[in-house]
Order: sequence, then structure tokens, then C-alpha cells
Amino acid sequence: MDREGDEVALRQSVALSKQKLASMMVDLPEGASVPSDDLMNAMVELDDLENQLKSLHDDSSNSEESGAFVCTPPKPPPHLNSGAIPLPDAEEPTV
Repeated sequence: MDREGDEVALRQSVALSKQKLASMMVDLPEGASVPSDDLMNAMVELDDLENQLKSLHDDSSNSEESGAFVCTPPKPPPHLNSGAIPLPDAEEPTV
């Protein structure tokens, strides 16, 4: 499966997991202070799916689509209108 297909499948899984979690929260008894094991498992599952989706998105943005490298000078000269004065390079002390 390609990246786009994986992302679509993960998005669908996240949506289903959110719906499942929402329906479980609606069914909670009034005044419940401790969530059930099923509710905790659904929350962990949703968190895992969202993390997978985020890492898949981060991987795709760091892949071949990244921009080209740009060469820059190691020590650019000051702009002529900036008022800065270029300092001479430091010389190594003689011993």
C-alpha cells in the first residue's frame, strides 16, 4: 500500500475510533468517576492511531519532497546600508 492509501486508512480508523469513544462516553453512568477498562482501551487505541497518523505525515514531509539545498557563505559580509563595520578575522596568537 502506498503512503496516501495508508494515510486514508488511518484517517478512517481514527474517525471510527472517535465515534466508538463518543458512544461509549454517552453510555457512561451519571456521576461515574472511574472510566471502565473498555473506555480506557478505546482512548489508548485512539491515541495510538493519531500518533501513527502524525508520524506518517511527518515521514512524508521529510521525504523526497524536501526542498533543494541552498549554499550560503560561511561568513556573509554586512549589508552596505546596515551601518555595520566588518571586523577582521581573528589571528591565532603566537607563542
